[in-house]
Amino acid sequence: MQQKVAAVTQPIVSMAAQSFLRENCSNPFEVINVADLGCSSGPNTFTVMSTVMESTVKICSELGFQIPEIMFYLNNLLGNDFNTLFKGLSVIEEKFKDVSWFAMCAPALKEEVEELVDKEGSFTTEFVDTVMVEIEGKWSKPEYIAKNIRAFTEAMISHQFGEEVMDKLYDKVRDILVEDSELGKLSTSRVAIVLELKKKNNRTPS
Repeated sequence: MQQKVAAVTQPIVSMAAQSFLRENCSNPFEVINVADLGCSSGPNTFTVMSTVMESTVKICSELGFQIPEIMFYLNNLLGNDFNTLFKGLSVIEEKFKDVSWFAMCAPALKEEVEELVDKEGSFTTEFVDTVMVEIEGKWSKPEYIAKNIRAFTEAMISHQFGEEVMDKLYDKVRDILVEDSELGKLSTSRVAIVLELKKKNNRTPS
């Protein structure tokens, strides 16, 4: 059923993406944000991603524009298997091997964290809960938020794209956060997931 719907809506997605790019050709985008609000798992997700990327590459080539960064936001449902989804991204990488890409998933619900711990197998979850944290002082400033983001993402991103682009990338992150702060769009609230883990005793009795 979902594959039939995806097949029917594919040309609609393509037309919408191309129309969006043409309408804004006088001011080309550096970044395009795309949200998949379906189940975001399996081949249908790849169809949406491929369609948007094909349409973007096509229009940018026609208009002589640089291909913008495309950020896909996938709906985070409890039943989604993102490990399988990320493995399937190799299909997208092969199809668009001239386009740089980076995939990252961060668990947003405590149930997801419990599931990840259980799959990894080294620990049992003794306690898990979420806490709303209000960031205050210097850590609520855009510059420090950007440093915080860099601290836990740079190792992953630099491994794929190289160290030489890191300063430029995180300067851009800082600039976006500063702009959001000036517009009153920067939230200083964060949700922290608190865990108590106990290492499993996997020793075989003698």
